[in-house]
Amino acid sequence: MVSNNLVEVPRVKRNTHRRQHSILVTGALILALVSLPAAVFASGAQGAEDDAAATMNMRATMDVGATGVAQVFELSAWEAQSGPIEFHESPMTAAMVANGELPALEDRIPAEPVVVVPAEEIGTYGGTMNFLKDATHGWTDNWFLYEFPAVLTPDLGAIVPNTLVGWEANADATTWTLFIREGIRWSDGTPHTADDWLFYWNDMALNKDLFPSGQSFVAGLNRPGEIRKIDDHTIEIAFDAPRGTLIEQMTFLRPAPYLPAHYLKQFHPEHTDQATINAEIQKRGVETWMDVMNQEWKEESISVNRPYLSSWVPANSLKDPILTLKRNPYYFKVDAAGNQLPYMDEVSMESILGDAEAFFLKSISGEVDWFLTGAFGGYDSLPLAVAKGIENDFRIIEPVQGCSNSVGQTWFNFFHPDPVMRDLLTNKDFRMGLSHAVNREEMNQLFYKGAGTIGNPTLAFGPPFFGERYGQTALAFDLDRANSLLDQAGLSRRDSDGFRLRPDGQRLRILLSVPNKWSTLASEAAELYKTYWAEVGVDVQPTVAEWGTFWSQVDNSEHDISIHAGCLGGRINNPLFRPDFGAVRRWRFAPEWYNWIESGGSEGVEPPEAFKRYRAIRDEAVTEPDEAKRIAAVQEMMGILDNELFVSFGGVIPPALSGYHIASERLRNVPNPQQGTGIINIPAQFFLRQ
Repeated sequence: MVSNNLVEVPRVKRNTHRRQHSILVTGALILALVSLPAAVFASGAQGAEDDAAATMNMRATMDVGATGVAQVFELSAWEAQSGPIEFHESPMTAAMVANGELPALEDRIPAEPVVVVPAEEIGTYGGTMNFLKDATHGWTDNWFLYEFPAVLTPDLGAIVPNTLVGWEANADATTWTLFIREGIRWSDGTPHTADDWLFYWNDMALNKDLFPSGQSFVAGLNRPGEIRKIDDHTIEIAFDAPRGTLIEQMTFLRPAPYLPAHYLKQFHPEHTDQATINAEIQKRGVETWMDVMNQEWKEESISVNRPYLSSWVPANSLKDPILTLKRNPYYFKVDAAGNQLPYMDEVSMESILGDAEAFFLKSISGEVDWFLTGAFGGYDSLPLAVAKGIENDFRIIEPVQGCSNSVGQTWFNFFHPDPVMRDLLTNKDFRMGLSHAVNREEMNQLFYKGAGTIGNPTLAFGPPFFGERYGQTALAFDLDRANSLLDQAGLSRRDSDGFRLRPDGQRLRILLSVPNKWSTLASEAAELYKTYWAEVGVDVQPTVAEWGTFWSQVDNSEHDISIHAGCLGGRINNPLFRPDFGAVRRWRFAPEWYNWIESGGSEGVEPPEAFKRYRAIRDEAVTEPDEAKRIAAVQEMMGILDNELFVSFGGVIPPALSGYHIASERLRNVPNPQQGTGIINIPAQFFLRQ
């Protein structure tokens, strides 16, 4: 049996007074995060029966034990403690049923839907939520359009089924059997089946035209995994090596490992004749069938025609000034009173192309129901947002940080084309000397009024990965220590201006590269570093580079030192799969080390033994079935990263409120604090209080 904080184990039969369905349950873990008493629904139970016009269960007016965090149940587990519930739907879909536009609710949702106990209360149907988005980003992929096979519970305590109803694995986790929740339908009413998994796996992920380098999710040790359809709702996936993280990967894999095969096959040459596809290519004005396919399946394309499993689906194009998401009448989740989710009819997403100030001012105008304001307004804007919130009837929502990024994080170029610079940048004494010259207390006061956390980049605060002993190397502001270390690094000589000379006699000049977008604090940190490092005799010139140019410099090892923010991960962003931590997908910190590892030593530059061990731990951990051992492996990797001060250090980790959200007072069931992704917050539970 695989040891993990997962729901798994065998199928059992469940019978109820109104339906029979075969489901998976667990002996060790009921899907509830907390146990709510059946008496919660002891009164008001007949409301919907007495009022035939009301499709909302009248128990909606009752508090269901508000915890501030949604709770997730299988229907059988919920009914075991609350008693049987009947299903209800929105007035909008009820009218469509009456008009013959939709089948009855019982024919649109699974016999065993996912039950969501809302964060605050059972909601009411109707209304449009106003959202704000950057014209260059949809903000829809993380928040509205994904439904993964398995998900983290909203308290991040466990991994539970979502579009799956359960799974099993053999003893060494090389073979997995996945059970699809029977009765889930795509938004066009077509059943979601094993064929959608097979299409993603065989026709998409393994297609060399679409993915020349392959897809990591389907990869095995020496060959791709093989997927087999057992029946319409059961698949088996076999790998040539243990794959203990398979289920956890599916909690954040984008896209989910299934696609609407019945729709997308019309654009795929394995399923449709080339003449038909060529006509589609010409109609769209693109060049290849891959271009057509990418327009349809990639979430950032927002195809209006393709079906979704999400609570809302696109009604128009991402290119329109306002993107509208409309209710999915086939959504597979209900609330604790049996009301089909989502509550709200629509999400209206206004598109703005402008600077951070324009976004911030729009977000606090009172016209927006929900927005990630802090990402644009910054920590300094918080007092104004609080004041405007009182005036414009919205509240501040604190996010739970998914990554402990450090403002002022430096990336050292270990593969500098100048051999003298390369020797310096790879010298640990040099890196530690520069680190000790940084006055982080001052940075904290300037950026966050002292509310930040002094530290190098580390794993997200909180369980299961974070350890307080990490991220602490060379943090102390100590100019004597800084000077001593820089002397030891071979920089003891200085010129007449007091700046240090390189071993070849030239003045040491460092170009400090900063991207022109993402965070204005990166530029401010660079200016502070220029001052701090001048105090210890290092001549620094901050240079702002256009976004694409910045990354080109980093990827091609054409920079000296760069400033950016790297995410090492946490419970939501599993560190083993984060490029900045797991040393995967080029590993921009030290790409030549990565190339050496990936090529088996035939390419790149051989890394030091510490890095070889670092990457070996990671590669072993992703195959490990036991989650406790994987957590221990991540912490061992963090210890190596911290001790060696590999390629980077940081300044100040922002307080959570630096990335605050806002929510209008009428928008309810918004968790506070809120996780960093809508998938976990379950936006389908949000409703508009009238």
